Amino acid sequence: MEFIRFIAAIFMAVFIPVSSFVGSFFKEEVNVNFTEPQKQEKQLRDDGVFEKGENDFVVTTKEELIGAKNELKALRASGNSDRITVWIRGGEYTFEETMTFDESDADNVVYRAYPGEKVSFTGTVSLTGWTEETVNGITAWSTPIPQGMNFEAAVKDGKVLPKTRYPEKGYLTIETEDHSDAIFTEETTPWYLGYGDRAFVGNPSYNPEQLKNVENVCVRILHYWVSDVNYLTSYDAKENKYYTKYPFCMRVLKGDRYFFENIFEQLNSPGEWYLDSENNKLYYVPEETDSMDDTVIKACVNDKIIDMSDTERVEFRGITFCNTDFTYPEKIDETGFLAQYGIRFPQAEYDFDGAVSVTKAKGISFTNCDFLNIGNTGIKFNRLVKDSTVTGCLFKNIGCSGVYVHGYNTAEEEKITENIKVTDNRIESYGRNGNSGIGILLTHARNCEVSNNEISDGYYTAISVGWNWGYAYSVSGNNLIKDNLIYNIGQGWLSDMGGIYTLGIQQGTVLSGNVIHDVAADEGEGGYGGWGIYLDEGSSHIVVEKNLVYSCGSQSFNMHYGEENIIRNNIFALSKNGQVRSSYKEDHIQFRLKGNIILSDDSLSYARANEKDIYKDDGNLYWDLTNGKYVVSSTTEEKHLDCLMYEKLMKLSGYYVNGVFADPLFRDPRNFDFLIADDSPAVKSIGFETWDYDNAGTKTDFSSAD
Repeated sequence: MEFIRFIAAIFMAVFIPVSSFVGSFFKEEVNVNFTEPQKQEKQLRDDGVFEKGENDFVVTTKEELIGAKNELKALRASGNSDRITVWIRGGEYTFEETMTFDESDADNVVYRAYPGEKVSFTGTVSLTGWTEETVNGITAWSTPIPQGMNFEAAVKDGKVLPKTRYPEKGYLTIETEDHSDAIFTEETTPWYLGYGDRAFVGNPSYNPEQLKNVENVCVRILHYWVSDVNYLTSYDAKENKYYTKYPFCMRVLKGDRYFFENIFEQLNSPGEWYLDSENNKLYYVPEETDSMDDTVIKACVNDKIIDMSDTERVEFRGITFCNTDFTYPEKIDETGFLAQYGIRFPQAEYDFDGAVSVTKAKGISFTNCDFLNIGNTGIKFNRLVKDSTVTGCLFKNIGCSGVYVHGYNTAEEEKITENIKVTDNRIESYGRNGNSGIGILLTHARNCEVSNNEISDGYYTAISVGWNWGYAYSVSGNNLIKDNLIYNIGQGWLSDMGGIYTLGIQQGTVLSGNVIHDVAADEGEGGYGGWGIYLDEGSSHIVVEKNLVYSCGSQSFNMHYGEENIIRNNIFALSKNGQVRSSYKEDHIQFRLKGNIILSDDSLSYARANEKDIYKDDGNLYWDLTNGKYVVSSTTEEKHLDCLMYEKLMKLSGYYVNGVFADPLFRDPRNFDFLIADDSPAVKSIGFETWDYDNAGTKTDFSSAD
């Protein structure tokens, strides 16, 4: 078989270019008609109008806001159950401490920005009173800060300022592994990637004689699908060894990339700042337009603006939540094995909380709000949350995840997180601190909807659903992931990601109408996995239909392992290493691939097509923009000559069943216009159902927020 495959590959490598040229030379002109879909117009966010109800409040200061919140308790105690609005006049409301809501607070209340006025809830302290100094041979400013004040983010004129960094661009790589200070040994570790290292040996290209205020220095190490944020406790210059405050969530391996932040010796560029918490001092390198009298830097000292629990029917509308701190998780999830060792969970920035945190609540809504310059996660619906929504909100420059829905994996009805809708939001530039943050993350939740969101410019997965590795009981199910627009994900930073990613058994979950493109994983040594749709460990009974996935770094669709997923009526197109991939042999069918258009361009249709009965395909249409009907698959993920499999060999292997090899007649696929012709052979031959993929993304026009 290997010899036949090799001879076939040689023959086709020679024959295809010639046949393609001849075919194109004598190709007849064909009149092709395209019916333009009626595009849906986006709507501007509506501020509404001011209509003061009998019991409504109008507030102009934080003190009045807290006062109104307290007065509402008394109003409810008197028996009044009317819907009440707290109208908040424009301005900046600073919360150095978290505003809490509990069972004593009034329900059926709206906290709303006054129409036409901008209301900001922020977690900052303003710093002024500059003194000029010479630092590292340049002019810098400094100002004293209160003793004990510590923060990881600073903002000037609404823009997050960069901390000092080494190297200033790019990263260093680990060359020497040293696990001698790890919690686990190789014999005792429960997971081959999780030694719990508490020190690492640096790259010899950077071995300073000393580090000023070593405990102020932060290190970020990237391994596979997670970024590890840690702080130094000491530094051995002789060994070039760095000891850390927390155990790393994944072991530090040769080739891992890393960089340092908040290094005094690197304070050298306009706009940079350095925090000397040992001497209670902030340093700042002024920009050309700065003046000492007028420059205000806002230190982000609070990571959580609102904390709600045991609360019902509360809405926030039109409010901007902004400028919060990034903090290492104080509490590691108590249900996880790693918590007893102080190791945070090594995926999806799982243990980080939100700038707005909601627990054990019902009917909580965020409508037309902005989340800007958030240090950790934007909104976190913690466990025991039901019937809540996030609608029409903008998330921009987010430290970890945009929206995080977090539940128990339980069959007890009262403990199940469910009926959460995250719709019509724009989430961009997320994962800025915890790089493996997710645009929208659902762990254990059911009956949820994630629809019409636009998610872009993240370093890891855009939408993740499920949190169970394998085939054990999973509460996740009946989740609808629909009409989302996802692009520019990964950007070569981490590995093992998907535009949409799933885990575990999810009966009734549907992924439909999503448009996903440009998902790119780390291409360095050991980097892998920039997939469009990625059904990972145990993903089962999921329907994937009418999605357009193209131009991803790995494959358009990837199945690690699972059971009886339905993959139908999708367009998988023009991804670098192939369109469809399955990677793990089991004794059952993982997925059924039917009625899809699979479009390549001198690339693979199927990757790793080396095992029978991993999946079944039936009635798909195949085409290659360069080679026409001579599509090719491979037993590997690359186009190695001795691994290629053409039509006849694929059919002998049990694939390309009832396959149609014809041009689907897209309008301009090389420029990613996949409007399909009225008389496409995909429609005629495989019953392909067209849909308007331009409707993916938000219904709201967010252009005014740019």
